[in-house]
Amino acid sequence: MLFRSSGQHFNIELQALRGNAAEAVSWLNDGNSRYEAVLQAVSGLGVDSQKLTFLQQLAGKTHYAVRLHQIMFPNDDGARRAALTTILSRKGRAADLTRRTATSDVADPKQQRRTQLLGEIATLALGNTQARPGAARERAWALQQELERLEREIGAQSGGTPGPVNVSIEAVQKRLNAEEILVEYVIYQPAKPDVPKAKADSIPLRCAAYVLFSDGTVKSADLGELAPIETAIRAFRAAL
Repeated sequence: MLFRSSGQHFNIELQALRGNAAEAVSWLNDGNSRYEAVLQAVSGLGVDSQKLTFLQQLAGKTHYAVRLHQIMFPNDDGARRAALTTILSRKGRAADLTRRTATSDVADPKQQRRTQLLGEIATLALGNTQARPGAARERAWALQQELERLEREIGAQSGGTPGPVNVSIEAVQKRLNAEEILVEYVIYQPAKPDVPKAKADSIPLRCAAYVLFSDGTVKSADLGELAPIETAIRAFRAAL
């Protein structure tokens, strides 16, 4: 990383444990702003696998932002908006990387594999998997090593590709018609800041929904543990 985030996390957790929502959200927003600046700089790198490193780190930050809201301050609008902002930013970065595959030479087996790797890593980074965050990171790391080797072989360059779009609640709100709403689903790890990491990894993943209205209002709901939801979805698909 281009800056250290351990101090930021410590301050967020400290303020969260003290029950100070405004200060915790302030630290979170400050960290996200700094990370956006890093991502803007990284957009100039020539190798997409280097950008994916930062996207994977952003996935972890999304878990962090969502559980700060859902677990520590579920009724705080600032925490709710900060969580949605982080989710939208993460999706914007993933879209920025995956859209680059449209310019690949699909007839080239190496480019085809490169496209596949970019998609798999982006999926892991988005958190669209039942794998634990630790297992997902390990899998993404292995795929990224293969991607880097492949890009060195084919000399893949992404110069001239538009830089990442700055995604915000306000920007998305402007795209909504008066009768439209945006619903974002997110999977997150619901551990409190004072729970040891080893124990946190054993806590079942949960699913939440964030709703953005055309007037800028943001609402949210915790949908419960992920496993029963996935089971219900599979049953519904089988019934169809």
